[in-house]
Amino acid sequence: MHLDKLFDKALEKNIDFNNAMDILKTPQNAMLDLFSVSNKLRQFFKGNTISLCSIVNAKSGRCSENCAFCAQSAHFNTNIESYDFLPPSTIEQKAKYIANYPVERFSIVTSGLSLNNKQDFENLKISINKISKLALIPGVSIGLQTKNQLLELKKAGLLEFHHNLETSREFFPKICTTHSYDDDVNTVKVAKQLGFYVCSGGIFGIGESLEDRISLAFELKNLDVDSIPVNFLISIKGTPLENQKPLEPFEALKIISMFRFIMPDKDIRVCGGREHVLKQLHALVFFAGANGIMVSDYLTQKGRSIQDDLDMIKNLGLNVNPQRF
Repeated sequence: MHLDKLFDKALEKNIDFNNAMDILKTPQNAMLDLFSVSNKLRQFFKGNTISLCSIVNAKSGRCSENCAFCAQSAHFNTNIESYDFLPPSTIEQKAKYIANYPVERFSIVTSGLSLNNKQDFENLKISINKISKLALIPGVSIGLQTKNQLLELKKAGLLEFHHNLETSREFFPKICTTHSYDDDVNTVKVAKQLGFYVCSGGIFGIGESLEDRISLAFELKNLDVDSIPVNFLISIKGTPLENQKPLEPFEALKIISMFRFIMPDKDIRVCGGREHVLKQLHALVFFAGANGIMVSDYLTQKGRSIQDDLDMIKNLGLNVNPQRF
C-alpha cells in the first residue's frame, strides 16, 4: 500500500496487521520515504516537542524471574551490583540532579516479581512524595501489583505506572517461564482502570519474529496504554541471550515507525539500547516517529550524558518540554 494511504489509515487509527508487516518489510532504499510519513504522524499528533524521562535503579539484582535478556535475574551469573531498596534520601538526591535538566518524568525501578516488603513499600511512598515536589512526574516500575497497593501509591502522589509486556503473547514463554503473560496484562489493566498514565512496551532483538513485534503492538493498542517504551537488546554476558546478534539500525528504526503508525496519538519512547543498536543513525529515532527518549543511565548499563541528548535534539530543530524550561 502506498505510504500516503497508510498515513490516512494511521490518522483513522485503522492500521491492520498487513499494513504493519509492510512497514517492517520496508526496503532500505525506501526508508527515507517511510521516515517522511512517520515523522509527519509524530508532528501531527505530538508537534515538535520531545519528552524526556529518566529512572533510578532503586533495588538491583537477585530477581526471582528468569527473563532471558535480563542482567538482574538470580537465575544467571552476570556479576552485576546487587543491593536492597535505596534510602529515600538517595532517591531524592538522584531526582534533584535530574530536575536540573528539562526531564518531564522520573521513575523508581525495582528488581523482582513485585515489591511486597513492607518497609520497602513505605520507603517507596516517601520517595514518590519527594519526587512530586520537584516538578517531576513520579512513576514506578515495580513489577506485579494489586489494586490496593496501587491505590496506596496513588495517595502518595504516584501519577505514572510502568510495566512492560516485553514481547508477544506467543513468544513470551520462550523468554520467561516464572510468571505468565496474563499476569503482566492484568497488572497493566488494573493500572489503567485506576487512572494512571500507563507506560508499557517491550524489548526487541531477543529472537522474536516480525509477527511477534506486530502482535505486541496490537496487544498494547488494545490495552490503550499511554506510552510505549521501545527497548533494544544489549546482550549481557551470563544471560541466555549473551550471543544474540544486535539488530541492524534500520530494522530497529522500522520498529519505531510501526508503533507510530499503529498508535499515532500515543507517546513512543526509545529507551534502553538505543545508542548500542542505532549507532550513527541514533538521531533518526525522531524521524522514525518517536517523541520521547529515556536519558541518563539505564538499569545496569550506562547511558549517554543528558547534555549530549539535549544537544542532539536542539541540533535537529526540536524542542524539549518548553513548559518548564
